[in-house]
Amino acid sequence: MPAEHGAWVVMLVPIMLTWLALPPRPGPAILLVVAAASAWLAQSTAPSVLQPLRRAEALQWLSVLLGVFALASFGLLVGYKQWALVPIGLVAAVLAGVHLWMRGQVRGRRLDRSGPGELLGMAGLALTGPAAYVVSRGTLDWGALVIFGACVVFFSSGVLFVRMLLAWIRSRKASGATRWQVGRIVVGYHAVLAAGLLVLPAIVAPRAALLAIAAFIPAIVRALWGVATLSPKVPSFKRVGVLESVYAVWFGVMMAMAWPPATGAW
Repeated sequence: MPAEHGAWVVMLVPIMLTWLALPPRPGPAILLVVAAASAWLAQSTAPSVLQPLRRAEALQWLSVLLGVFALASFGLLVGYKQWALVPIGLVAAVLAGVHLWMRGQVRGRRLDRSGPGELLGMAGLALTGPAAYVVSRGTLDWGALVIFGACVVFFSSGVLFVRMLLAWIRSRKASGATRWQVGRIVVGYHAVLAAGLLVLPAIVAPRAALLAIAAFIPAIVRALWGVATLSPKVPSFKRVGVLESVYAVWFGVMMAMAWPPATGAW
């Protein structure tokens, strides 16, 4: 099991969102979940191959996981003719390759743990949303892009918020930085997000707009309140993780309810 447990939330919530709005057939749905999970576990296992003490075991697990991924992918493409998944898979492979490269040490620093690295990894995991859309609809169109965009915007909020908490702890020990210095990126991002949400009623149906706004409200409130209440006390990151998962599930349910029921597409 990889250490990044929050990654499972980022990977599974887009699937939940899509399939609550657009229920799929059981067969391809199961195969997609198996393919996504095995691909993520394989990516998490791959760096261990470079460690001599763990290489043999890592190669065994990597072989099994890649075999499972290949079988699930074969079933999706050949058995269920889900060829529209191929472009998504190619994008995911490129992002996964870049992210693995970023795990290498560069001047003593792992780039995958930088802000851009974490956002890139999150975007790769969120591709499960468009993939789930293809499994449900059988085609790749603007609806898949809407799901992907909404998920990336939402999960970016969590990435920036948690990074702010870590930066606050480090900066208070090193330089005594102020809340504004540490939290300005979070405040700016969520201010832009809130402004964008206010435009939604002019773009989509009122019901869909209100539900989409409701999907993001807990994350916006959490972020702004978090900046305002930063304190020298180290937060419980277990509690933070649980709350982020709750916000994510809320987001998924609200966005699924916002999906247009008549056509299944925006």
